[in-house]
Amino acid sequence: MERNYKISIPEPCFEDWNKMTPNENGRFCLSCSKTVVDFTSMLPEEIQHYFTQNKNEGVCGRFKNSQLETITIQIPSRVLHTQTQYHKMFLLALFIAMGTTLFSCSDKDGNKNRIDKVEIVNTEKNQDENKTVPACYGHQFEPK
Repeated sequence: MERNYKISIPEPCFEDWNKMTPNENGRFCLSCSKTVVDFTSMLPEEIQHYFTQNKNEGVCGRFKNSQLETITIQIPSRVLHTQTQYHKMFLLALFIAMGTTLFSCSDKDGNKNRIDKVEIVNTEKNQDENKTVPACYGHQFEPK
């Protein structure tokens, strides 16, 4: 789904365009240390393409008043929403794949076994028996 956006300049810059240093994309403003793009000679399609290509950057630009009133930019929604980072998706897939194998009950041959008995093992060797810490671990016993 594409959304329509109108260009607005809530806080216009009052620096003199003619005093800015010309460069390849427009003019360089010494006051804010940014390049101000000259959109006055661009077609609406060119302006839309520029904003789509520079979606993650703050853009300073020079427009005609008539352009601000008439130009509507259509930006695809996938451009506006940040996509999930691939390393996070990889870690999630790895966790799901490896996590399921951690909880499987199978022997070396791949045969599934059922845990029949549970042995309680005290892992701390306390001198004082009144201060024992209970611990419970499951062990699988092979039938003899």
